[in-house]
Amino acid sequence: MKRQVLLLSLLVAHGCSDSSELDRPVIRLEIDAAVDVPEELDELLITLVASRSDDGGDFCETQGPFLIRLSSPEDLPTWIDSVQGDVYSRRLAYRVDGFVHEEEEDGGDQVFRREGVERWPDAGQSFVRIEIEGGCYGELCRDDRQCVDEECARVPAPGVFDDPGMHDPGQPCELERAP
Repeated sequence: MKRQVLLLSLLVAHGCSDSSELDRPVIRLEIDAAVDVPEELDELLITLVASRSDDGGDFCETQGPFLIRLSSPEDLPTWIDSVQGDVYSRRLAYRVDGFVHEEEEDGGDQVFRREGVERWPDAGQSFVRIEIEGGCYGELCRDDRQCVDEECARVPAPGVFDDPGMHDPGQPCELERAP
């Protein structure tokens, strides 16, 4: 069974929701990995943040991380839909962290991180495929870098998830009016 999550204005609703009937632009993040589930990957944490302009310093408060547990190979690919908000409507930044747990109680070992930034489409739905290649499995780079094609490459928006100066303080992503 493939897992799907619908994020409406960056609010989480679990289930098999179909966002194709919504009248707002949607970005679908489809996540897949070239590793064995659950032996090499059993948990995904997805963190999202949206901006209200293209210059990059006015993001809403970080949303997530949202947890997706993986228990069988059929759980991948999985997808998350993010629906454009009223104010934070220009770009969506995402971070996907993958973990594997030796025992159910342990915190797990991080085995990958992927970050990206996408503009919402003017209408309809756009698709972003996030493929975790086997060559990047277990290769964690510095905070402002990520493994892509077996190389450490710069993340597209350094600090967007960790630097409070890039966020409108206390502003949720589902605002109906600009702060």
